Amino acid sequence: MRITIERASFLKSLNHVQSVVERRNTIPILSNVLLHAESGKLSLTATDLDIEVVETVDADVSRPGATTVSAHMLYDIVRKLPDGSQIQLEFAEADGRLLLSAGRSRFQLQALPKDDFPTMAPGAMRRMELVEHYAARTGRDVSNMLYYYAFALLKIAVIVQQIYF
Repeated sequence: MRITIERASFLKSLNHVQSVVERRNTIPILSNVLLHAESGKLSLTATDLDIEVVETVDADVSRPGATTVSAHMLYDIVRKLPDGSQIQLEFAEADGRLLLSAGRSRFQLQALPKDDFPTMAPGAMRRMELVEHYAARTGRDVSNMLYYYAFALLKIAVIVQQIYF
C-alpha cells in the first residue's frame, strides 16, 4: 500500500474514527484503525466490537492495499504535523511496518495483520443506519428522536441519583 493524502482531510477522518478506540484494550487489534486504500479512496475503520465507525477520504493511491496501525499513535503524529502537509503512507509488508513521511519527518509504526481486524456481521444494520431507517419509516426527525433519548437518559440519571445518594 502506498498513498499520498492531504493532512487536513486525513486528520478530520482520523479524529472521527479514533474516538471509538479505547487507549487501554485487552484485545490489541481493537486499539488499531484499519486503513484500506483502493481506487483514489482511503477507508478508515475502527471498532470496539459494539460500534463500528467507517470514514472514507480522497487520496492519491499509488499502490492499493490494507493494514492496521495504532489509532491514537497515528492520530497524535498527524495532529502534530504542519498544516498543509502532504502525507505519504507506505506499508512495508516485509517487516510489517507503516512508513509515514511528511516533509522532513519520518515515522515507522508497527502494524498488525488486516485479517485479524474484526468486521461487523454482513447484513447487520449499523446504529446510524437503524436510526435513519426508523426516521424514514415513521416520518420523525432524527434531532427530535435524539431530544427524547437525551430526556430519557436525564430521567434515569435522576432516579439513580435518588436511589444511591
